[in-house]
Amino acid sequence: MSRYELYAPRYPLLPLKNVVIFPRNIVTLLVGRPRSIQAVEESLTRDRRIVVTAHRDSEIEDPRPEDLYHVGALAEIVSVERQQGNSIQVVLEGISRVRLSQFDTARQFFTVAAEELRESPVPVVESRVMLQYVQDLAVKYNEARNRLSPEILDMVQRATEPGHLADLLATQLLTETSRRQQLLEMLDPLQRLEQIAVHITGDLDVAALEQRIKDRVREQVEKNQREYYLREQLKAI
Repeated sequence: MSRYELYAPRYPLLPLKNVVIFPRNIVTLLVGRPRSIQAVEESLTRDRRIVVTAHRDSEIEDPRPEDLYHVGALAEIVSVERQQGNSIQVVLEGISRVRLSQFDTARQFFTVAAEELRESPVPVVESRVMLQYVQDLAVKYNEARNRLSPEILDMVQRATEPGHLADLLATQLLTETSRRQQLLEMLDPLQRLEQIAVHITGDLDVAALEQRIKDRVREQVEKNQREYYLREQLKAI
């Protein structure tokens, strides 16, 4: 055990199924497992901060430490509302990436030591160029797919940090837990942004292919209709 791990701050742990939270990401969750509810309640009695991490296998209902990813996020509880059926609705805002260690299972919920993970420094010029490139890609993506709300698109255009832009787009575009987790664990902001650019470019290629197929189908339908009308006219003659 390193000296840092020995003195690392400890937090209640909230394991999540199919959810990866990024820094600055605001997420609303419905929490129903007794262990998870107790973790939230413990956090509320302290500084409202809680560590969240995803299941490696979403089929596991009662995960052990080895069933969880050991890179997650430190989050702040924004609000909590009691729901019917002994569940609670929790709004969380991600604060930072953290590495989890020293899982304590002695209580009804997990507590963990959380080491903050800092991003790698990036060259200023390359950062600016990559930022503009991905912002332009996001505009093209939205023109083709129309999946980004005006508010999100405005946030994309106003982003000034490559890491923030990568995380923002990851929350909007990536649906697979493993892909989101992969980006969460990347500490190089430009590497994350490059992965987002690859994802968007691939999706744009698919969108273009889909449009070409639709165009060919429409042309064939119109051709068939013209031939049908022509045959009907010839019959009438």
